[in-house]
Amino acid sequence: MGRRAQPIQIIKAKGKSHHISKAESDRRKKSEIKIDDKKLRIPDYVKNDVAAYSKWKELVSIYKNIDLVNAFDSGGVARYCKHYAEYLKLLEQKEFVENFEVNWDNYCMQVTAFVEDGVNKFLRMDPIMKLDSLINKKSDILTKLEDRLFLNPVSRLRNVAKKEKEEKDADAYMFGD
Repeated sequence: MGRRAQPIQIIKAKGKSHHISKAESDRRKKSEIKIDDKKLRIPDYVKNDVAAYSKWKELVSIYKNIDLVNAFDSGGVARYCKHYAEYLKLLEQKEFVENFEVNWDNYCMQVTAFVEDGVNKFLRMDPIMKLDSLINKKSDILTKLEDRLFLNPVSRLRNVAKKEKEEKDADAYMFGD
């Protein structure tokens, strides 16, 4: 079994392009996947969600002038937007559960205010704990995606292009430099 075919650019970079005919080189160039497209394409599941779509527009405006993101990153950006929308929904659900009150007027018996507060807290405790767990998991996912999509300061600092070191001429002192 032979080796897998390498992209023509890699073969040229290695300096071994003389082993491939011009026709074969042209055929390979046409069949290779192009990654020059910089336009992010929005998936339908993001477009149909209002919160995810607004986050998508915000991110596209951020990425407009950055060369780090291209069309292949659309899936990651879409996942981030969808997770963000789900995170917002979880926060809304938690707020609803925290403010939920039982209407004690519907019940025949008389209940003291102390018992009412205790029952209200008990009814809210389990759902709030479950929602907190889901919110923390969603937050962790968002943080990981932010690192991959260069959306937080730490990830941007890690991915800054390094400056090339200037080579100093050892004999420069002879000419007054």
